[in-house]
Amino acid sequence: MPSERRPARCCWPPCWACARSRRPRRLKLIPLGAQAAPTNRALQFWTKADDWSGPVSLGLVQADQSLDVALDRLPALQDNQLFEITLEPAAGSPIGRPTGPVLYIGRAVLVR
Repeated sequence: MPSERRPARCCWPPCWACARSRRPRRLKLIPLGAQAAPTNRALQFWTKADDWSGPVSLGLVQADQSLDVALDRLPALQDNQLFEITLEPAAGSPIGRPTGPVLYIGRAVLVR
């Protein structure tokens, strides 16, 4: 009797990957099987280093598109810096910080 196989998936569970380039200073957010936001809601990308007073929005993201973010307006990335994606109203958080549930979360790791 043949064994039952699961279909191949890009990534399970769904997740995102971040990659940084030094010149120019950019961060690329790449969806790996991420799920789309429900109707009238948006996925919002945030970051916060340990010594920052609060999170900073890096923009709204689509589950089927990469996001390229210029880092000119932020301090240098730090080891252990928090990155998260929250579910927000369609236009994004109305108060400048996350208001919805955290759907994806991770920390920066210094690669030498």
